Amino acid sequence: MSGHNDVIAGAVIGRASDIVRIRESLEIMGGTIQPMIAYWVLRGLKTMGLRMDRHNDTSQRVAEFLQEHPKVKAVYFPGLPSHPDYDIAKAQMRGFGGVVTFEVETLQQARTVVDAMRIPKIASALGGVESLISVTAMSAMAYYFMTPEQRLERAIPEGMIRFSIGIEDPEDILADLSQALDQI
Repeated sequence: MSGHNDVIAGAVIGRASDIVRIRESLEIMGGTIQPMIAYWVLRGLKTMGLRMDRHNDTSQRVAEFLQEHPKVKAVYFPGLPSHPDYDIAKAQMRGFGGVVTFEVETLQQARTVVDAMRIPKIASALGGVESLISVTAMSAMAYYFMTPEQRLERAIPEGMIRFSIGIEDPEDILADLSQALDQI
């Protein structure tokens, strides 16, 4: 919500019966955040609509670009008609989010693409103003120590890349992505 990758906070929305159970646990664990963190969330909420518009628009353009690129094996983004849940996403969402996941052929190609990117930082997070990118198989401790076969059982192919799109200029992001894919 803050949009700057500097806050861990959230809100719980749900059925009254679920909220009662959560409220009971808050009596034990506490449910307030530090004043400065609350300020950062408030600051971020003021620009959330603008940031989401940019995330949605740029991510759609990136997904469409990747889908047409000859070196890209697959693109996973609910805003593409080729996505298996496209109709559901279209009915429920007015934008499709800021994360585009895509595949190239091999782990080495994925690493080459990620390393060649100039705009995004290599990190496993999402929703910030800056773009972040990672090789999925290498990004989380849980996946890093798995064998390729174990990752495939969890639908994580070796060449998978997760790209969390920030609010940088869309043309700059597309140019950066193009030059990175040219490296493989």
